[in-house]
Amino acid sequence: MTPPRFTFPTPPPARSVLCALESLYALQTVDRGGRMTSLGEMVAELPLKPMCAAMLCRSGEWGCVDEALSIAAMLQVDNVFLKPSGGKQSIEAKLSRRNNFEVAEGDIIMYLNIMEAYLKLKTSADDKKNARACKQWCDKYYINYKVMEKIRNNNLWITQSVVPCGNQTCYTLRDSRLSSHRTNRAACSDCLLLIICKTERILKCIVSGYFPQAAYLSPDASYRGVRGATLAMSPDSCLFRVQQPKWVIFASVSSSSGVSYMRDVSAVQQAWLLDLAPHYYRQT
Repeated sequence: MTPPRFTFPTPPPARSVLCALESLYALQTVDRGGRMTSLGEMVAELPLKPMCAAMLCRSGEWGCVDEALSIAAMLQVDNVFLKPSGGKQSIEAKLSRRNNFEVAEGDIIMYLNIMEAYLKLKTSADDKKNARACKQWCDKYYINYKVMEKIRNNNLWITQSVVPCGNQTCYTLRDSRLSSHRTNRAACSDCLLLIICKTERILKCIVSGYFPQAAYLSPDASYRGVRGATLAMSPDSCLFRVQQPKWVIFASVSSSSGVSYMRDVSAVQQAWLLDLAPHYYRQT
């Protein structure tokens, strides 16, 4: 049954269904007839939104499966940083974030750096000792310990849904009752890892899933979505206080006072969009 003909208990507006179908087609998860592709079948099995799932399914091509799992886990929460109400602590929290975590590549690479640093604290076989070390670290850097633990659990939960492999579609889905098994990707002869900067590979992996949500900096200093929407950088983004990148990818949007703010933003290159999604940008 194709999506436009599905019988919903409460039918959504036809325009919403068509927009959703267009997005799925752009991701190559459905074909022109609205039937799921092999990629679409895997995306449908993952407990994630389609763009995030597509990114995860393509991560093997970029040699960043572990990083993509962490990204997917972190994008399920709102904010890892604590926000003191005001005064000295508020200033210290902002300085801590800026000096220790913010990077020119954007929010998602920042999230990965935080996650990597957090997991390195869990070196002891003593769970209580690990928890104490993690809490102290979070307090020091104004990071929400409960949110970080939720992210870690999200990572385990998502990982249990997939098995990395080395061919074009980097995951084989398993029954959720089975534990996940990680293969040695270096031994997979079908997996050609590009010899390029790791951070660039991760960013390209993000683009491979989120390319419909790209925006460019216009002459009036606002951003324009590829379909013409006017957007603004979220004040919470680590790219808000620096020279604005010409092109960005964003994972979500929030609205306030009539302004649409891009959240979870990454700086990208226009050439990546053309290279990784020519089927989409030739039509845009």
